[in-house]
Amino acid sequence: MEKLFYWDKIRINSKSHFYLSESTQSELKNHCISFKLSEASQKAKLNGGFTYRLEICGADKKFFEALLRYEGYLRPYFISYVELAKEIFSPVKTGELYRACSSIESSIKKDYALLNKKWSSGSKLYEVGQHTKARRIQDKTLIGGTTAYFYGKKFKHTRYARLSKINGQLCDHSEHRILGAGEIKKKLGLQSISDFIDYDLETAYESLYARYFEQVKIDDIKLGKWLDASSSWKINTDADLRRVKSKAAFFKRIERIRSFSDLKKVFLKMQNDIKKSLSEKYRSLSVW
Repeated sequence: MEKLFYWDKIRINSKSHFYLSESTQSELKNHCISFKLSEASQKAKLNGGFTYRLEICGADKKFFEALLRYEGYLRPYFISYVELAKEIFSPVKTGELYRACSSIESSIKKDYALLNKKWSSGSKLYEVGQHTKARRIQDKTLIGGTTAYFYGKKFKHTRYARLSKINGQLCDHSEHRILGAGEIKKKLGLQSISDFIDYDLETAYESLYARYFEQVKIDDIKLGKWLDASSSWKINTDADLRRVKSKAAFFKRIERIRSFSDLKKVFLKMQNDIKKSLSEKYRSLSVW
């Protein structure tokens, strides 16, 4: 299967009062999918003192080589957001686009059930709903209906089927989304425009994936024994086994648990509820 790695989106915030001519912007647009120069967001203005932002999509090496010539006009600047994408392509027979898309989504759902993002409890498997229909109607390349989403405060990961922005072919698209100049430097080593020119995207993507993600399967027997308050005894009969598995299945169904990450979220909520309950109990017993 063919694989492709590229910069999906990049945002650069600048504190300079610079100007890029129309001819310069046209030159840059020849080496990317899209390029936009605009005022910094209100938040970036207030919190960072930024004046302008560059929003870049699908840039190639020549784009950064061209932008580097104008780096002096941008300083001081910070790389504030990046999306590092990976796309896997499979042959699609004529007339079977949506069947192939469904196959990719089945794989996404299967992997979601086993995937866990280390040091984070946040994940969700989105199906197309009202909040995403408008975008999908507007963007015809988003032909799938399922998105696996793993999130943290500054590092998110998402995966879905789409028509590639690069070549228009159906692909299994995934991306690392990293927010904040400090986090981008820490995880990708990017600080300046020149860092993008000979960057090894594949190594960076796969290294982050290997470090932050793991495949973990829920042990229904252990979960069922814990729910049955019977973790100290051995399962001796088929009836014992059926009971603990039934308890695990019922718990997962009630709590809508489809992955190990979902189970972590439920346990974390239970832990917080217990802490809150104990805190309220102690407050009620306090003598002032």
